[in-house]
Amino acid sequence: MDRRVVVVIAWTCMLMLAGCTTDSQQPATVPVPTEGPTAAPTPGAAPTTAAAPSPEPEPTSSAPRPSPSSPEPTPLQGPEPGPAPEPVIVAVIDSGIRADHAAFQEGQVVAWYDFGQGGESSVPPVLWDPETGPYDDDGHGTAVASMVGGISSGHTPSHAPGVRLAVAKTATGDEGHYWQDVANAITWATDVVGADVVTMSVYSYNIVIAPSGLDGGLDAIAYARSKGVLPVMLAGNGNQNMGIPTLSWMHPPASSPHALVVGGADEDGAPVAPLGSMDPEVTALYYVDVACNGGPTCYDSWSGTSFSTPLVAGMAAHLIGAARAAGMEDPDPDRLEELLKNAARDGALYPPMLEGYGFLDAEALAVAEEHLLAGTTPERDAVGQASAAYVENVQQTEREAWTTL
Repeated sequence: MDRRVVVVIAWTCMLMLAGCTTDSQQPATVPVPTEGPTAAPTPGAAPTTAAAPSPEPEPTSSAPRPSPSSPEPTPLQGPEPGPAPEPVIVAVIDSGIRADHAAFQEGQVVAWYDFGQGGESSVPPVLWDPETGPYDDDGHGTAVASMVGGISSGHTPSHAPGVRLAVAKTATGDEGHYWQDVANAITWATDVVGADVVTMSVYSYNIVIAPSGLDGGLDAIAYARSKGVLPVMLAGNGNQNMGIPTLSWMHPPASSPHALVVGGADEDGAPVAPLGSMDPEVTALYYVDVACNGGPTCYDSWSGTSFSTPLVAGMAAHLIGAARAAGMEDPDPDRLEELLKNAARDGALYPPMLEGYGFLDAEALAVAEEHLLAGTTPERDAVGQASAAYVENVQQTEREAWTTL
């Protein structure tokens, strides 16, 4: 036999044993699976028999194959994922909620109770009303809830979209609220639900001479605060709800020294005087596009501190969620107030009795979050410090004095 033939045969055998490829070999074609459902056969057509798939060629490699006795390589593994943070819950005390509105996600309402009109003499011990599901026969509560955690496109955005909601219905239509129901709802949100923030866009139109006129409402607010819950209350719309477009002192229960009190401003941060109430601690957007009760995609333009307030409640929820995502301890109500107040932008043209510390929006929230994660507090200039001194020394003194009447 020709020696050249012997060499070629030997070289070919060595290549086969080593599993090598040569430049002349073509790469194996791997069939690409098609996406989507298989097309349905034409009616009346004879069925076809699918050809059996060819075996996928074994990939080749230039590295020697390990023998059966070789140890298996240890796969690289990252750190074990930690438990998911607890979801933040905001309790909305108002006229209810239209839970099927497009602004809300399925399952976003995690607790619901209809307190009726003076129908609950005690705090219900359950998360869910056994007699009725979520509803809103007024629309105000749906609008407020959409400002807390609504998912919106082209409408006023919330600052905690998708946050879990616990809804306490304490009003029916235009009949207002019974303060005993409101007090029970706050305690329900605190003890039964375990809410992190409570937002209330309800207040008394009438002059309340003494705290006793609120049937325990102020005590419930103080209790929630003592349990680590931040109550966020509206300052009110001045006297305009009574047909008198003038300023007035904040409406109870915003007179509680244990609540974060929110006033209204336009998109530039200008207070809405003379339409609002005096002595808020912060302000937020007053003119908004909110979810309304007319249908699952209904939106409408409304205004009032009723909507400034849940925007700020959503900001507080956002900060709690950011802390949990970072593995930090929850900021307590005092820390939340400190961050939000000091991040608020003070308008030098406006006196603090109209804007408190200043205006809160997405930009201010980003500042608050940055300082939350850094463990610091936003600094304020001389004008901002003067506004802060007024809020803490004058406003708080007035509130504390009122609660002792």
